[in-house]
Amino acid sequence: MIKSHEKKIYVAGDTSLCEELISTLNRFKPIDCALLPVNEDNFFRRRRGIVGNMSIREAFGLAEELSINQVAPVHWDMFTINSTSQGEIDAVYNAYSWNFLLKKVEDLVL
Repeated sequence: MIKSHEKKIYVAGDTSLCEELISTLNRFKPIDCALLPVNEDNFFRRRRGIVGNMSIREAFGLAEELSINQVAPVHWDMFTINSTSQGEIDAVYNAYSWNFLLKKVEDLVL
């Protein structure tokens, strides 16, 4: 957690979602912004020996549960073999009525 100009920013790094993480982050609320990895773990990736993080839906669900204001997906385009697309991220965001703003890291308002 980073605090800057009275804003709290959560930088997840390589992270999988679990109840312990949610409980820990709840203690830091309110969180203004989160950088969350969305290169998901799944059966096919694990079978090829690829370690993933949260899925897009898990990251967005975490942001929703914690009432985070802005989310910037990260770790989704670092390696071709373990990536998703901006189009998929946008599609999941646009398919639901999330209560946060989806941002690119360079467009965050802090």
